[in-house]
Parts: sequence; structure tokens; C-alpha cells
Amino acid sequence: MNSQSTQATTSEPGISFAVVLGLMAGICSLLSAGAAVVLPKMATDINISTTLSVWVISGFSLAYGVTMAAYGRIADLIGLRLPLTVGTIVMSIGSLVAAFASNFGILLGGRVLQGLGGAAVPVLGVAIVTSFNDHKLRTKGLALVTGLSSAGAGIGPLVGGLLEYVGTWRLSIGITAFNAILLALIWKKVPHDSSNTEFDLIGSLLFTGVAAGLVAVIQSVSTGITVRIIGTVLLVVTVPSLLIWVKNHPTGFLPVSVYKNKEAMRATFATISIPAAWFSTLVAVPIYLHSQGLEPIEIGIVVAPSGLIGFLSAKYSARVIAKIGANRTLIFAAFCSVSALLIAFYGSHFAHPYVMAVSIYMVTLGFGMAQPSMVTRINQVVTADVRGIALGIAIMTIFVMGSIAAAIVGGFSDVLGIDYTMLCLLVVPIFVLGLIWPTKNRPRW
Repeated sequence: MNSQSTQATTSEPGISFAVVLGLMAGICSLLSAGAAVVLPKMATDINISTTLSVWVISGFSLAYGVTMAAYGRIADLIGLRLPLTVGTIVMSIGSLVAAFASNFGILLGGRVLQGLGGAAVPVLGVAIVTSFNDHKLRTKGLALVTGLSSAGAGIGPLVGGLLEYVGTWRLSIGITAFNAILLALIWKKVPHDSSNTEFDLIGSLLFTGVAAGLVAVIQSVSTGITVRIIGTVLLVVTVPSLLIWVKNHPTGFLPVSVYKNKEAMRATFATISIPAAWFSTLVAVPIYLHSQGLEPIEIGIVVAPSGLIGFLSAKYSARVIAKIGANRTLIFAAFCSVSALLIAFYGSHFAHPYVMAVSIYMVTLGFGMAQPSMVTRINQVVTADVRGIALGIAIMTIFVMGSIAAAIVGGFSDVLGIDYTMLCLLVVPIFVLGLIWPTKNRPRW
């Protein structure tokens, strides 16, 4: 590492830097939520079924999730600036492609590009603020990034509905191109220290194949036998290949110091209850409310309070974690997920659309608490040289689970109905509670 690079990263940026990172993360969250609320209009405009249109969410979420770990690992090796820049540019290009798409194939391709690029923002944003030496700045920065991300998810339906009301659903899809402008404001201050370790491309591709195959198999319930065969083949080929590759490359894409770190993995999987509830309600609530006669702007207004809830929960998460610990905070978040799924079931089963919307309030509250708890715990148990990949795997797990949850809603709601599909998803937060509940042999942390 040369002296110029070292000098570039020794002076820490101010809180305004974290605000811009938080806004970028918020716009990425808004992308998913804003697209969900216009799915019915989008499906009508490009002449596809509502079930097929769910791929606009799950395809983005899959690309978004599976590349997060890659960005984290790349940042460990070459620094944070270049992957953040490349990711933001790719996301902006994808936004424009999707916004001007004339058919479903182009739209889906643009959304996948958005996901592949946008994945850089949340994982590298968290990595940047957690690398700050000043504890107060680090705490405030993390609260801002997670808080604005939660707020973006909360107000996404309102923004998406408003843009569709004043113009077209295409504005809701293309809004993330603004992240390129935000990055330009802070680009010079983004750290860019690097190491001499090589990037494990094969390990990264195998890991991506496993996640893509899993989502394809789940979504195939509604998309047909072709997608099921593709997903099955991917899993048959990539799962054993990944296991062999990781075993023979202990410092590769999935370093042994990360995946054999029981506490890091426990913290990672302790968060999956949130995306299971978040993405399932994100898809199910707008579809159900639209079926009850509400327009996108009306749906956005109904769920808009979740933006404030998400921001406040993330803002005060540091105090909560300091008072009761990350373990109990994640338990609280899991109960938020249980409540959200039960409320969604009740609202859809007994035809109370406005009650169903409350499920999004609950899951946003849980998300604002869960992600800082997960980041706090991982920072405690991993070394600095693998922090990027550890956080990348953790945040990636959130969005891969979210993609799977969206795929479950899209694939099974026509078979089971939205109500019983939401009820089935309760297995995820129940699993999480069993994973993190303190016992004699597993003390609270």
C-alpha cells in the first residue's frame, strides 16, 4: 500500500458523508418498495400476468442479494471506492434501461442490472461507516445509513404511487439513476486502500448459481416446468461444486475464518426473519389492496407511516442495543416479523385491507432494529481483513431470503391464496427464535 493511499483514508469524513451514503441506501430500498406498488399497473401496461410481474421484484432482489458478498470481498481486496463507483454506474444504467423498456424481457434485464449494481451501495455503505475510527461518528453513521434505508423502504410505496399518479410507473423504476449524482458528491472521500489478495471469481459465480437456482425452483410453481428444470440443474451442479471449491480454497470467496465463525453465522441467519416478512408483505400488500380497488397513490398513502417508523427505529437502535444487547434486539425483531405475518394473514383472510397494511409497519420497525444489531455483532467477532465479505454475506443473506419470500408469494399465492401463503412463512421467524433464544449452552450476547 503506498503512502498516498494511506493518507487518503486517514482523515475521516464528517457526518454529512454518512448522510449521503444513507440517502443512496434509502434510494436503493425505495427501488424495491416503489416498484412493488405499481406492479398491477406495470403488468397491464406491458401485457403480462400479475404473477409473472413478481419477477420484477424477485429478479431484482436475487441479483441484489447474490452480488452483495462479491462487492464486500472485492472491497476487502481493492478498496471501497472502485466497487462502489462501478456498482452505482451499473445501477444507473439499469434504471434507464428498465424505465424505457418496451417489453417484459427488457424490463427484467434492466431490473437485474439495477440489482447487480445497486448491491454495492448498502454493503459498502455499512463497511465505510463501520471503518470509522471515531466511535461516535461510527455509531451515528451506522444509524443514518440503516435509518435512511428503512425510511426509503417505508416511503417507497408512497413515492412510487405518487410518481405513477403524476406521470407513469416508469418514473418509479428509473428514480435510482439519481444515485450517480449523490456518489459524485462524496467520491473523493471514499476509502480506497487495497491488499494483494486475488479475487476468487469461480467461488463467487458458484455461490451466485446456488442462490439463483433456489429462487428459480420456488418461483417455478407459477412460471412453469422450464424454470423448474433450469433451477434444479443449477442446484445440482453448483451446490456440490461450491462445497468442494470452498473446502479447497480456504481464503477464497468464502474465507474459512468467516463461514466457520459460528457467532458470525448465527448473527447472519438471526436476521432472515425480517426479509421473509418484509418482501412477502411488500409484494402481497399492494397486490391485495389493488384487488380491493385502491390505486397506487392510495396504497402509497396507506403504508407511508412505515417510513417514519423505520427511520426512528434505526435512529434509536444504538440505544436499544446498548441497553438490552444485540441478542434481545434481534429477538424483538423476530417477534415483529411474526406479528407482521399474522396481521397480513388476518387482513387478507377476513378482507380487511387497511388492517393488512399495518403488517408493513411492524416489519419496518423490526428491520430498523435488526440490521444494526446484526452489524454490531459481526463487527465484534470478525477481523478487519474479512469485514467486507462478512458484512456482504450477512446483508446478501437478507436479500436472498427476501427474493425467496417474494418468489414464494408469487409462486404460491395462486395455489394457497395470499392469506395462507403468509401463514406458511411464519416458519422463518420461528426458526430464528429457536436459533437465537438464549439457553444454558448458548448465552445471551
